[in-house]
Amino acid sequence: MKTLEQIKSILEKKKYPFFDNGKPYNLNLIGVRHIGSTPNKFDDEFYCIYRDETGKWQIKCYQCTTDPGIYWLNNPMNIEGAGIMVEGHYQSLWKEGLHQGKYPALVQNAPVKLYRDKDKDSDLDMDEKTIVSGMFGVNCHHAGVKSAQVDKWSAACQVFANISDWDNFRLIAYKYQYYFPGAKYSYTLLNEKDFYL
Repeated sequence: MKTLEQIKSILEKKKYPFFDNGKPYNLNLIGVRHIGSTPNKFDDEFYCIYRDETGKWQIKCYQCTTDPGIYWLNNPMNIEGAGIMVEGHYQSLWKEGLHQGKYPALVQNAPVKLYRDKDKDSDLDMDEKTIVSGMFGVNCHHAGVKSAQVDKWSAACQVFANISDWDNFRLIAYKYQYYFPGAKYSYTLLNEKDFYL
């Protein structure tokens, strides 16, 4: 687990925003992709950083995947190939909505950049020449009760492994909406190697 100081340092170095106006629940949502990310494993981290009602900093870390599962690598939804989110900062990326019309989640609100992996094997290919930008339904949601493998749970979405973690995060998100009604959710995706450069 990364510290608040480590994360803030990386964001500052990359000139990405860090939200803090002294108000509670001004959320910073940050994904950290594991070095040499393994397809089909929930081996990444999703951080939620904010001040609580007393002004004290809180940092929550949840097990997630920032990559598609092997099923979608082998059977891409898009003829251009499976989508893999490009690392970077995405302002107002998500808003409140329903994932596939089924349950409350964070749904895409602004364009996102994706690598297109089209060779239909089980490796994650992140070739800059394949990057596209647009609205692709890249949401933030949960997998099963406690999923061991990504499988069909992600085709490019940022997906929590455990529903209990998701429920914890949703309580924080509801408080965010209380303090910032109708606010969108910005997201920054980093790579673990950023912390060792």
